[in-house]
Amino acid sequence: MKVPMRISLVYGILLASVLLLAAVQIFAMRRLRALNEGTAGSGLSAAMTSLELMQDTELIAECAGRFFRQGDPEARKQIDVIRDSFQSDLQQVRTNIRSEAEGREIERISQFWQQFLENLWREQAIPQRREIPAVLAEDLDRLKIQARTVYQASLDSIEAQAEESRLIARRTERISWIFAAGVIVVGGLISLLIVRSVSLPLSSLAEGTRAMASGGPYYRLDTSRNDEIAQIAKDFNTIAERLKSAPRHE
Repeated sequence: MKVPMRISLVYGILLASVLLLAAVQIFAMRRLRALNEGTAGSGLSAAMTSLELMQDTELIAECAGRFFRQGDPEARKQIDVIRDSFQSDLQQVRTNIRSEAEGREIERISQFWQQFLENLWREQAIPQRREIPAVLAEDLDRLKIQARTVYQASLDSIEAQAEESRLIARRTERISWIFAAGVIVVGGLISLLIVRSVSLPLSSLAEGTRAMASGGPYYRLDTSRNDEIAQIAKDFNTIAERLKSAPRHE
């Protein structure tokens, strides 16, 4: 291979390696950006909606107490309004599920909610109540606990995504350092080989030239290579052969 081609090959390999490293960095940055945007968007929305579910359960418990203890018809209307809000929030958190654990907790609160609605419809038909029926009180307690559990599951999902972002960042940094070190080592070795493949023949050529200039013995260079230096060596050997066979003048 010609010397310029060897040098071009080395620089081509180094350039390709640098471009590949840049591509890896860009891919990792885009993935991190998408992951962070998803965490900041859906994660925050899910957490806020979970907080609203907790508030809704507190309001429903308050209104249910007023309705059953005092027979307040306005409290029953407020229960209907809060019920619609709760169901809307519940539907929203379902659209933002980001983990199996979060999905299981949301499914559980959905089941508790449906059971509460069924018991509320049945118990409100019984007249002359002066306290919240035990079954409804139990349903409300479970809803409150489960709403807090859903909120905690949302926070856990946010933390899991944040940890994934940190892992990707550390992995990308580690790969980048390893790749960069590999490029430096490989590039250095290839450059050393090319320098040696050029410097050694040139040293032999310089030694042969000095030998001819000093009138020393016949000197031949290695011509087994297939590049410009081998052609110079052939020309040198031809000149040396002619000088050897040329008649000497006393």
